[in-house]
Amino acid sequence: MTREDEIELVQLILKQIEARPIVGEIIEAAYAVGYDRLSDGITLMHELNFRGMKIKHPLGVGHDLLYALGTKSPWLPKTATSDTAARRWADTWFRTGMRDFGHWFRAPVWWLGLRIGAWHGWNCHRRNGNPTPELLEAVNREWKKARILGELN
Repeated sequence: MTREDEIELVQLILKQIEARPIVGEIIEAAYAVGYDRLSDGITLMHELNFRGMKIKHPLGVGHDLLYALGTKSPWLPKTATSDTAARRWADTWFRTGMRDFGHWFRAPVWWLGLRIGAWHGWNCHRRNGNPTPELLEAVNREWKKARILGELN
């Protein structure tokens, strides 16, 4: 499957499940900036990855992008300025997305798992200097593009 095919497949999946706008926008931005190449999908929950299609779970790719962006994510509410608040928002976004993808029963359980243990991944991103200036620039470009396209529709 080519990269373009994979991006098109992700867009079709998002349309099919009728993902909330914020869920779809972040996932599409993650693929547009190439973060799917750095993400492992949904860590420790590989049974949810689309193995038959040989793609990572798009929700995991979006969540990994939010973790890499940290407090610099353009999607964060203005009140989420601390690492704690930004991580809480990213994890809540993941729980919302799990519901959109039809994982109603698993969503609260895995959200709790994120809240308990994912601080390590968050801190690793900060230690590794994430977000890089290049990633932040690319993401901000996609965020602005979504704002402009949203105004046109």
